[in-house]
Amino acid sequence: MTQRGLDEVSSTATFRGARLHHIFLLVTNLAESLSFYQDLLGFEVTHEFVFEAGAEVALDVIWAAAGTSGRQVLGVFPGSSLEVELIEWTVPAYERPTAPRAPWQPGLQLLSFSVDNMDQVMAEVKSRGIPCEFEPQAFTNGARLVMINDPDGNKVELIEFV
Repeated sequence: MTQRGLDEVSSTATFRGARLHHIFLLVTNLAESLSFYQDLLGFEVTHEFVFEAGAEVALDVIWAAAGTSGRQVLGVFPGSSLEVELIEWTVPAYERPTAPRAPWQPGLQLLSFSVDNMDQVMAEVKSRGIPCEFEPQAFTNGARLVMINDPDGNKVELIEFV
């Protein structure tokens, strides 16, 4: 397989008008997740919804679970137009994963956020008691990167470009 340039990929794409619309994270505790994403990373809530069991038949079909109910929050991060959707299902209820996803397992591996001041961010991370997988690592291009986990164990990459 050869690597094609971005122009070639976009000109041959089947759905030329397709754009990434949003990212959906299923969370086990919406209040905890909102605190993490709002207080640490500036998440701005744009919409909030409550789904009552049986009120939204489409949800029963999409999630293959009759009587689904829960809470949904949509929002954006500063400097980005990509929406992030956080949903906590109350019926059926989900438990927080007990083991982290292995790096070789398929699926979403991380959310990456660029930050302006890694030292300031790290001070906040440490003051909140959020464990880091490692201390910020410096790359030869001057960038620094650290990995933390959100309340549900999703990897969050923080990177500073200098």
